[in-house]
Amino acid sequence: MVKRIHMILAVTAVAAAGLACTGGNTDADGNRSANMSGDRVTVPQADRQGVHNAANSLDWHGTYTGVLPCADCEGIATTLTLNADETYHLIMVYLGREDGEFHNRGTFSWNEAGNTVRLNGYEEGPGLYFVAEDRLFHLDADGKRISGDLAGMYILEKQPAEPGTPLTGTRWVLDEIMGQPIIQRGDEQAPWFTLSRDGNRIHGYGGCNTFNGSYELQEGGRISFSQIAATKMACLNRDVDYEPMVFEVLENADNYDHRGDMLTLNRAQMAPLSVWRAEHP
Repeated sequence: MVKRIHMILAVTAVAAAGLACTGGNTDADGNRSANMSGDRVTVPQADRQGVHNAANSLDWHGTYTGVLPCADCEGIATTLTLNADETYHLIMVYLGREDGEFHNRGTFSWNEAGNTVRLNGYEEGPGLYFVAEDRLFHLDADGKRISGDLAGMYILEKQPAEPGTPLTGTRWVLDEIMGQPIIQRGDEQAPWFTLSRDGNRIHGYGGCNTFNGSYELQEGGRISFSQIAATKMACLNRDVDYEPMVFEVLENADNYDHRGDMLTLNRAQMAPLSVWRAEHP
């Protein structure tokens, strides 16, 4: 079972009780629909008035990313993939926390208006998103858009469909470091990182601890990392400790080579410091 996540949203016990009593949800346009009860519902090609909606008019399937606000961490790096078969994959990383990464997979359903999706089986929050052109608006428990100074932080941006894998918004998993291929045993997880599209932030996992920091891209394939900070958890009984090498790479890399699903971090014209491969949802 996926570990319960506490979403930092404007959700109250009263609102939750109200939803339980009504048996429905309110979408971003104020429409109530039993479709939000958790059953998977396929929206027809046009609504009953023949008007097109997000479900049948927009190119909505794809991967959306953003960093949601968090009251007791540095932010919640969120990656949500909506597939054409009405399944989803949600990845949430609580930046700066130990064991702060969570995955949810399942189906989603549309509301009757065809403009809002609900992540079925997602118990850690409302799981409601208003679907717009190339973005998703994270909604509160009543299906309303979040207002106030932080409203702009509750938006997930769609990743562009570029030839090959985009550099930003992709999870890059370590394949080779300092000339050594990565060996995984048992349930050990390989180091990885993701570069955010906005804010020039990097977050990832070094092999024992999670980390985050900043990155800068310049012309000519140049890259630099700074302000890297990691949690302080001790991980024992590992055959190879890749984490010190990962941090050494981030400290010394000054250029990169990105081709298709592979990414190398290099220093000057020497052999690659590390090789990373794209992880696809």
